[in-house]
Amino acid sequence: MRRALAGLLLLATALGAPALGDDEPAPLDVRLSLVEGGATASFDVTTAFTEAFRRRVTNGLRQTVIVEATLFGPSGAVLGRGLRTCYFKLDVWDDILNVRIREVNRRFERGFTLIDRGLRQCGSVEELRLADAGLLVTEAGYRVEVVVLLNPVDPETLQSAREFMSNPRGTRDSQPRTFFGAVARLFSDERDTGGEEFVFTSRRLPHPRRSSP
Repeated sequence: MRRALAGLLLLATALGAPALGDDEPAPLDVRLSLVEGGATASFDVTTAFTEAFRRRVTNGLRQTVIVEATLFGPSGAVLGRGLRTCYFKLDVWDDILNVRIREVNRRFERGFTLIDRGLRQCGSVEELRLADAGLLVTEAGYRVEVVVLLNPVDPETLQSAREFMSNPRGTRDSQPRTFFGAVARLFSDERDTGGEEFVFTSRRLPHPRRSSP
């Protein structure tokens, strides 16, 4: 799968460059929290929105961003995944960026007069649910990896995202699915989804604390 870097240099100086190479995920600050029985992650991947992507947003055509976060336990086992999908459409007549954001349990839609504010609404992620809290049984050693995909063109990738959003714990054709089965290998190297891809990874994290009300 391609890891595109075009247009990244202008952002790198001011904001820090994401995903410098195929084997070098960019560092990412992540806050783990416990919210309503689930382990959630908060992070910011706005730096993945390259200058080239920002220019495409201003052309009036719909743009799509998929953000997949994976929670790893101390042993390296996958404990869960969370998914956010963002849709951008600029109203060229009123110069308003319409932003729709979808997660499993949350929906958001709003218009922004400033492009950067609309992009940040997508890239700044708060308390994205990744796994059941009961799966986190050790005191430390957790890690979060985030993959950002800009404008995927592969229909199977988009369909997998839609299925996960609509029914993350359900069944398909009477066959049970795991919590993250619908998005497992969504960004696999064996599949060319098209678009631009960036990978971020956190340091080792302690067991999350309960989020303040």
